[in-house]
Amino acid sequence: MAGDDELERLRYENEKLQKINRVLMRRVEMGWGNHSDAYQSFEDAAMLADKVKERTYRLQQTLHRLEESNQQLELARRETEKSQIQAEQDRQRLRDAIESISDAFALFDADRKMVMVNSRCAEFWQQHNITYELGKTSFQEITAASLVLVDHKAKAQKKVGVYPDPIAQTIFKLRDGTWIQMQERKTNDNCLVVVYTDITNIKLAEEVRYETAMAEQAELLKATLENMSQGVVLINAQRQIETWNQRFFELLSLADDGVKRGDVFAELMQQNVFSKALFDAISFDVAPDKDFLEVEMMLDENLVLLVRRNLIPGGGILITFADITERSRNQIALRESEQRIRLITDAMPALISYVNKDLCYEFVNREFEKWFNRSRDEIINHHLSDVLGQKEYQTLTIHIARAMLGQAVNFELEHSRDPDNVRISNKTYIPHFDEHRNVIGFFALEQDVTEQRRTENRLRMAATVFENTTGAIVVTDPAGYIVQVNENFSRISGYLPEQVIDQLPAMLVGQQHDSAFYAEILRALRSEGRWEGELWQQRSNGEGFPTWAGISAVHDSDGDLVSYVCFFVDISERKATEARIESLAYYDVLTGLANRTLFQDRLQAALQLAVRRDEWVAVLFLD
Repeated sequence: MAGDDELERLRYENEKLQKINRVLMRRVEMGWGNHSDAYQSFEDAAMLADKVKERTYRLQQTLHRLEESNQQLELARRETEKSQIQAEQDRQRLRDAIESISDAFALFDADRKMVMVNSRCAEFWQQHNITYELGKTSFQEITAASLVLVDHKAKAQKKVGVYPDPIAQTIFKLRDGTWIQMQERKTNDNCLVVVYTDITNIKLAEEVRYETAMAEQAELLKATLENMSQGVVLINAQRQIETWNQRFFELLSLADDGVKRGDVFAELMQQNVFSKALFDAISFDVAPDKDFLEVEMMLDENLVLLVRRNLIPGGGILITFADITERSRNQIALRESEQRIRLITDAMPALISYVNKDLCYEFVNREFEKWFNRSRDEIINHHLSDVLGQKEYQTLTIHIARAMLGQAVNFELEHSRDPDNVRISNKTYIPHFDEHRNVIGFFALEQDVTEQRRTENRLRMAATVFENTTGAIVVTDPAGYIVQVNENFSRISGYLPEQVIDQLPAMLVGQQHDSAFYAEILRALRSEGRWEGELWQQRSNGEGFPTWAGISAVHDSDGDLVSYVCFFVDISERKATEARIESLAYYDVLTGLANRTLFQDRLQAALQLAVRRDEWVAVLFLD
């Protein structure tokens, strides 16, 4: 060994130095020759001795270190031998472990050269005439040689694991029907472990379970189909019947005698007029590019079918037939109801709308469209702020919030579409609840009450005038019955309101006028709508008194008579004053006899009458 050779060399060097040292010592003792100075020779000898001594010391240290190294090398050699024995034992245990497993095992080094296989792997390859050589055959070569054994008609299954378990797993089927699972896993030193497992029994068991499950699913599907209210038929890519339920035959009035799997669907649908019409509507030539087709057909007045055709992967077709007769009737009734509601709301002189929970319009009537000068399409599904304008929307926000909280809201608002046309609207919001009492929108009713408010103001002013005028006012209905009187009526006539309400005005007039007088009043009211003149009336105590009265007929906007209004004032004092003035003008104050003025007035009247009658007038003058 290298350590032993070095040690031998150092020993030889040490002996050589010792010999040189002895020779030098003898020369010193002999005086270093005849030609040198004795002292110089001694000094040289001493220096040489020191160098030899130093060199000898170093050689001894080196020798000591070499001996220690030799001992360590010996220990290492023993440990190596021990490790080799242990490694051999471990390799044997690995071989035993590999041989003990039931799977075929192969180990490939970092260069993917085969370095180890177990007997099952060797037997498998020998059985299929696949040759290999340890240390030379690569993983790619053995894989390529194995491909001829694979049944490529069966779909291979591959699964690659991820960290921390990066196992690649491939399942494939051999030509002899054997199923193999190949697992590949890299080792820490980049070697590759491949395990081949025969999983034929597992795959056969899976196939049995799959077939059993499919049979159970088929039975479940059949039971499900038979319990469905819809008719169902499944057609394959060859347009043959695969499966169906009894409801299919019942809805289409088809005979199911002799119908079997594989029958041509088109031939089955030729049994009656209804089925022919349906087949023409859902024929495979109708919209062939559509995966889904829906047709609603009324076979007769008592049967409406909803037919759906669905294309399924592989070219098959699933057709369902649903009896929607009742739903169709309800839809017709709903449409008719909606039309009636539309007619009613469109005829109403109010703005009617429905707003959903997103504050978008879902319904508006014609008056709403007119007011905003927009078509229905420009309003439906648009937000309130888009239709009303941001300013008006902000004004309504508080009322909308209350409606969306479930409160019924009523309020009035002034607004205008132009500055010269300010209108007053009465708005009502009614919340709409679902079955869980959640608000899902609200109904809005908006009425233009501008004229109503103006009329109310006029009525209030009229009522003020009615109660505060100095004359008496009597209001009757078209039939002439008194319906209202003011306070001055009671003061002038002495009658309380409850004494004359629902009575005819005849109880108020005196006996001074004949029937011709009252007939003239009625004629004037019918022809001219009003009459005015002097009218004698009677107080509650029976006293007659003169009045100046005016009667007017009141008509509505359509020209129909709604009431009569009579206004009169007591002219008793005025009549008495006129009588006194007349007495002073036509009679002597002392004698009470008629004076010259009265004579001339009467003479003038007589002359005018004589002219009209073509008569004579005689005058006698006495002095």
